[in-house]
Amino acid sequence: MRFSGLVMLAAMALPASAGAEHAWSLAASGGSVELLGVWGSSKSDVYAVSREGAILRSTDGGHSWTARTIAGAAAAGGLVSVYGRDENTVYVAGGAMVLRSTDHGATWITVYTGTSDDKFAGVFAVGGGEVIAVGAKGAIVHSADSGSTWERQNSNSTSDLNGVWGSSSQDLFVVGTGGALLRSEDAGATWTAQTPESGDEDLMAVWGASKTDVWVVGAGGSVLHSKDSGASWQTAHKWDRQLSSVWGTGKGEVYAIATTGGQFLHSPDGKKFAPVKSGVEGALHGVWAASPDEVFIAGENGVILHSPGKGAKSFEQRFGIKGAGREILTAVWGASPDDLYVVGHLENGAGTKPPHTGEIFHSADAGASWVSSFRSTGAMELHGVWGSGPANVFVVGEGGNILHSKDSGKSWETQKNLFKNTLRGVWGPSAEEVYAVGDKGRILHTRDGGKTWAAEKGPTTPAPIDFRGVFGPDKDHVYAIGQDEKTELVIVTSVDGGKTWKEAYRGPGGVTGGAGGLWGAGKADLWAYTESDGSELKILHSADEGKKWEPQAVGKGIVHGGWGPTATDAYLVTAGGEIQRTADGGKTWTDDKSGTVEALHGVWGTAPDNVFVVGDKGIILHSRAKP
Repeated sequence: MRFSGLVMLAAMALPASAGAEHAWSLAASGGSVELLGVWGSSKSDVYAVSREGAILRSTDGGHSWTARTIAGAAAAGGLVSVYGRDENTVYVAGGAMVLRSTDHGATWITVYTGTSDDKFAGVFAVGGGEVIAVGAKGAIVHSADSGSTWERQNSNSTSDLNGVWGSSSQDLFVVGTGGALLRSEDAGATWTAQTPESGDEDLMAVWGASKTDVWVVGAGGSVLHSKDSGASWQTAHKWDRQLSSVWGTGKGEVYAIATTGGQFLHSPDGKKFAPVKSGVEGALHGVWAASPDEVFIAGENGVILHSPGKGAKSFEQRFGIKGAGREILTAVWGASPDDLYVVGHLENGAGTKPPHTGEIFHSADAGASWVSSFRSTGAMELHGVWGSGPANVFVVGEGGNILHSKDSGKSWETQKNLFKNTLRGVWGPSAEEVYAVGDKGRILHTRDGGKTWAAEKGPTTPAPIDFRGVFGPDKDHVYAIGQDEKTELVIVTSVDGGKTWKEAYRGPGGVTGGAGGLWGAGKADLWAYTESDGSELKILHSADEGKKWEPQAVGKGIVHGGWGPTATDAYLVTAGGEIQRTADGGKTWTDDKSGTVEALHGVWGTAPDNVFVVGDKGIILHSRAKP
C-alpha cells in the first residue's frame, strides 16, 4: 500500500520576529479527520469535506491537498456534501449552512443560513445558476441565481433527506429516510413521491449518468436503478452492508460505497456487482469519478483513495494511513531532503496479540508519499532513528532492538545485542561509530557499523538513569540525557569518544517515563529538553561545550520533542499538538499553529524552512516556507 498526499490543515503566517513565513501541512495522515464527501471539476481539481468542518482541495489529482476550516461548522455537525457548477463555482453544505466559492476554493462565503433543524446533507448545482440543498425533516432550499437568493420548497415529506442529483433543473431526484424518493420536473417547484422496490429502507444517495440511467443506494444494502426517469425502480443488487454513496463514470461503471470495513461495490457494466476491499480500515463515505480512469473515495481517518486508471482493484491511498489512525509515530530523520524515515508503533487494540507492532515508514520523494518499509511480527515499539546516509540507517526500540538498513529502507536486519533494555535514542559521528541509549543506564557503542555492540560504563550516580537521547557535535564530544528514579533531569557527557563519562547537569524537570533529547549546532550551541509535568515548558542551553546548562522558559506544555538546524532556529513539539519555534536563539518563542491537537513526539528537518513533525494517529506534519 502506498501512502501519499500533502494536506494543509492550517495555513498560517508567522509574526515578523519569527522569521520566514511558513505553512504546516499534514503530509501523511488524516488523524481524527473524517471525510464525508468528495467531488471534482476535473481529474486534477478535487474537493473533499469533513465532519471537523474542513474543506480540502487538490489541484494535482490528489497528490497534495490544502484545507480551510470553516468556523462553527464542526459544532453544527460538520460539512457533509460538496458539488460544483464548474471549476470556479463550488458549493458545500452541512449543518444549517450552504457555502460558496467563486475563486477556485480560495475563499468561501456563507450564502444561505437555515435553522439548526435543517442539517443539510446534500447539495447539487446545475447550469443556469440552479442550486439545491436538502436536509432533515424534508428541508429543501433552492436558488435560481447561484446562491444570491434562496427559497424554501415544499417537499411534502418529513423524512430526513440525504442526497440530491439531477440531469437538469427539470429532472431532479432527492432521496431520504423511510424510503423517501422524490422527483421534480420544474426546478423543485413541486415534488412527487416515487415508490422504490426497497420499501421503507433509508435511502442515502442518488446519482445518474442521464435521466434514463439513475442509481440510488440504501442503508439496507440496496442498489436501485431506474431506466425511465424514475417511473419505475428495480433492485440491481442487494448487499449485507450499509451503503452511503454512489457514483459512476457514465459508461456503465458504478461504485457504491459501504460505511463499514473499508469496502465498496463495483460494477463495470451496471449489471453485475462485486465487493472490493480497499485495503484500509474504517468507514468510507463519499465517491466521485471524473472518468473510468480517475475515481476518488473518501472516508474516516482522513482516507482518500484514488484509482489511477487501472480498474476497481487498483486504488492507492492518497491521504490517510492504513492503520486507521492507530499509529503512534515517535521519531523522524532523513538522509537527505528527499530520503526520509519515520518510526513508531501500531496500536492493535486491547486483547490483541501482539498488542502493538513496530513500524518504519520511508519516503523517497521529500514526504510527498510514504511506504511502510518494516512492520514487526511481535510486540515492539520503535523510538529512535538516525543514519550516516541512505546506506546506513539505524532504528532502536523496545527490547533492546537495533534495526539496520543498508539499502535506503528496502530491507532491515536486526543487529545482535545482548542487552534487552528498551533503547530510546540513537546517533553517531560516522558510519562506523554509533551510540544507542536507553533504560537502566544503558549506553551502547559500536565502532564497526553495528557488527558488534558494547556497553559503555556510564558515570557513577545514586540511581540508574533512564536515557532518552544522545547527540554529539563531533566524535569526541558526546552527550546523553535522561532521568533517574526521582525524575531528576540528568545530562552526562564524554569528551574522549565514549571511553569515560561524567555527569554534567542534574536538576528538576523530568516526569516518570517522560521523553527527552538533545541537539545542537556545535559545541558552543547545545540544546536539551525533557518532558515536564506541563506546569512550565523548559529547555536547557549550553554555550560552553556542555560544562554549564542554562534553563530557558518557553511557556506551558508537555514537551515531547525538540530539534534545531542552526544556532538561532529551533522547534519544540508538545503533547497538546503545539509547535513552539524560535528564530533568535531562544530569546523569544512563537506558537507555530500546527492545525492539530494530537500529541506530537518528534521533529527534524534539513533547514529552517523544511521541517517534519510526527505524532499520534499517524500524523506527519511538514513545514515549508511559503513562496
